[in-house]
Amino acid sequence: AMGVLAIEETPLLIESLRAGPPAPDNRAGDVSVIWDLMIHDLDLAAMMMGNEFTGVMASGKRVHSDHIDEANAQFTYASGGVARLMASRAAEARQRSMHVVYPSGEISIDFLTRQLVNTTPYDVRVEIAADLPDPLGAADEGFYAACLGLGRSPVPAHGTVGAVAMAEAAEKSVLAKLDG
Repeated sequence: AMGVLAIEETPLLIESLRAGPPAPDNRAGDVSVIWDLMIHDLDLAAMMMGNEFTGVMASGKRVHSDHIDEANAQFTYASGGVARLMASRAAEARQRSMHVVYPSGEISIDFLTRQLVNTTPYDVRVEIAADLPDPLGAADEGFYAACLGLGRSPVPAHGTVGAVAMAEAAEKSVLAKLDG
């Protein structure tokens, strides 16, 4: 949903929370919560902050799997911006939210209730069902078409590169504390 924004400012702060109970079918049980859930917010952070983070501090714990099931990561950027991300697959209830502070104001979104608070001068829409009824399907179709050489992927690769670098750094930081 954040991809529809055309905001020319770099955020000062991004805070995201993506949490829920363990998947009943052990979906993505072969990777940490960083690669399972946090990766989506890392991707958004990379798109908004840029790929060049200057530092990472992360912590986490194993709860019900051999992998990290809960993680907190904080990234700093050359712009002075900070991204604080929390992900858990050991929480009681599902939570999906993001809070972004810009020089011109703040945007807070609860992705589950679609509640939005926006004090920036930018127009932010959280209800995009009319334009994109099946966002995951559209992303899959776009990716498939790009693989076949029939078009460009609707998802720009530069954010993905940043997200992967951030995920690797966060995972390394957590594991150094857990297994160090």
